[in-house]
Amino acid sequence: AGARVVHRDAVLPRLPTLPGKGEVLWRSLLATSGEIVCFVDADLREFSADFVSGIVGPLLTDPEVHFVKAMYDRPLGNAAGQGGRVTELVARPLLNLHWPRLAGFVQPLGGEYAV
Repeated sequence: AGARVVHRDAVLPRLPTLPGKGEVLWRSLLATSGEIVCFVDADLREFSADFVSGIVGPLLTDPEVHFVKAMYDRPLGNAAGQGGRVTELVARPLLNLHWPRLAGFVQPLGGEYAV
């Protein structure tokens, strides 16, 4: 689709790489020059450009907005709204307990956001 793909080992190769998504995300910031960065997980089902425009749009239309976090239905098999058990049982309660200002994120573990 025309995207330039950069392997994480090519970004700051003098630093050893570590496992995990966070490692790849911060390195990716050094491989771009855009004013807006949009992260989208590669394993989304039924992905469309609407995912990107939906999270980038608020940044382009409201100067007060600096961070947009996506949310959408998380099915469990064929049952709508039944997925995301780790979010509901672990992530959101921990956020509410330790960082209550972040507890409003409906899907804190989702990988779609823009800054």
